[in-house]
Amino acid sequence: MTQPSGLISGRFRLGELLGTGGSASVFAALDTTDGSSVALKLLHPHLSNRPAAREAFFEEARRAQGLRHPNIAGVLGVGTHEATGEPVAWIALERAQGRSLSEQVERHGQLSVDEAIDVIDGVLRALEAAHGAGLVHRDVSPANVMVSLDPSGRLTTDGVRLLDFGLADAAGRAALGTDILRSESVTDVSARAGVIGNVNYMSPEQVRGGAVDERGDLYQTGAVLYFALTGHAPFPRATPAETMRAHLEAPPPVPSVMDSRIPRRIDRIVVRALLKDAADRFASATEMRAELETAAGASGAKPKTEPGSTRATSATSAVGRPQREAVTRVLGSTTVPTRSPTTEVTAVQRAGAVRRRGAPKRSGKRRLVAGRGRSTAGAWASGVVLLLTVATILGVVAASSPAVPVPTPAPSGEQAAPPPAAAPPPAVPPPSAPVETIPAVARVVVPDLALSTLADATRTLAHAGLVVGELTVVESERPSDTVLGSSPEAGTTLDEGTAVSLTVASGFNRVPHVVGLSRAEALAALQRAGFTVAIGSRLTAGVAVGTIVGTDPGEGASVELRTTVTLLEAEIPPPSTPTPTPTPTPTPGAEAD
Repeated sequence: MTQPSGLISGRFRLGELLGTGGSASVFAALDTTDGSSVALKLLHPHLSNRPAAREAFFEEARRAQGLRHPNIAGVLGVGTHEATGEPVAWIALERAQGRSLSEQVERHGQLSVDEAIDVIDGVLRALEAAHGAGLVHRDVSPANVMVSLDPSGRLTTDGVRLLDFGLADAAGRAALGTDILRSESVTDVSARAGVIGNVNYMSPEQVRGGAVDERGDLYQTGAVLYFALTGHAPFPRATPAETMRAHLEAPPPVPSVMDSRIPRRIDRIVVRALLKDAADRFASATEMRAELETAAGASGAKPKTEPGSTRATSATSAVGRPQREAVTRVLGSTTVPTRSPTTEVTAVQRAGAVRRRGAPKRSGKRRLVAGRGRSTAGAWASGVVLLLTVATILGVVAASSPAVPVPTPAPSGEQAAPPPAAAPPPAVPPPSAPVETIPAVARVVVPDLALSTLADATRTLAHAGLVVGELTVVESERPSDTVLGSSPEAGTTLDEGTAVSLTVASGFNRVPHVVGLSRAEALAALQRAGFTVAIGSRLTAGVAVGTIVGTDPGEGASVELRTTVTLLEAEIPPPSTPTPTPTPTPTPGAEAD
């Protein structure tokens, strides 16, 4: 049967190239059987010619074919195109609208916090479905996350699709290029033989070639979240090998170091997802999603509002910390003068109201009987109460005023003494000073974090009400991710929520100076630096045998801890054997003198 010209398997009309990789290319295509738009993944010709490679390609589709989820681009079918005489294996996928997250960020820059949360929420929903089916994606990266805008021009969870389960496999298996397809398709990888995946988003266990489970996907999701928030991969390095080493050794980056507007709660989620030990990360996509939703609500990234109101109803601040109880502080004075009853009455009168000391303050609302006004008796009673109140006030004022003596008539002929000067009226305090409401910020003490792991230090700071700030990685004899110190140092009192910078060990150290030391001294120096030691020798003239003359690697080299460093001792070169001088042969016919 003759197939229609230009159609793949008599069915798919190819359109634009959407992307290409080490094993296949993906085209936009029209399915002429129903008019739907699909993404058609074609295995490269040199692989399609090999039955084992085609079978591996189809196995990818079989693993993902049962997944049906709004946030996953599902597999629609598989087949082989035979029209040209050379087979071309294909997989038809649901066409995801929009563009990849990597392209979106490249064109428009980093996402806002709430859009980044929505995108990662879609990724985690997709992973929940995959993990529930027993599959681990193992290649979660910005290139494999498609995003599209809603009618308002905003990125939302509904517009997210997770693509390409090409590395998907059962949980707990290694991400190694051991089969024919994967070993041929390694493109974005390090020099580490056999390990495949996107070098910028590999989990540490994937870099080591170890078993990868669901928590490996969550590491990659944390890396994608960091990219969405900052526009950068978490461990940018000059070479793939250096990037992979950073996945193994470097502390997790903190997004707010790149952009201070990122809430600290989001920092904690990214850091936890990127911890080196899988046991320290989120246990599941569901747990990470719940934490992300909590952070979104608490940080004010997506505040809920009452109808007709623009005020957020969240009881937390913009950085995600609960608002503190307010205290009132009087400006311009640190003492409050004691007021006499007269003073209190005067102040109340100036305020336009009269209230007895200690009497409960009445509500501004009064209860009236519907359809009736006050009775005459009620009005009369109110007048009596008002008169009694005025009389009481006048009595209090009189009682508190100093007595003025009445002058006594002087005896005849005597001059009357002048009356005493009138006492000055009681001082009336000035109107109340303006007040300022200042949030009461809790004060906490920086805990001692020295020699703890970075993961433990992060948890300890969180329990103390502090967050991890800038991380400085240095060479040290201590194991990788060991905290060497903090700034501010332990024991310092800070406001709750303050960032604490940490200095951590890189897992590498420099070979110390040992030349001229004895063997015992040099051996101890290398072991203190974190290295194992072997003894070797070097031919060195003019130096006593056994003298330490160097190391291999040499002094000052940055070497991973527990690497074997060879201690070189002087060895005297063997004495050279003198070359005999040849005896000249007499010339025939020569005459003696």
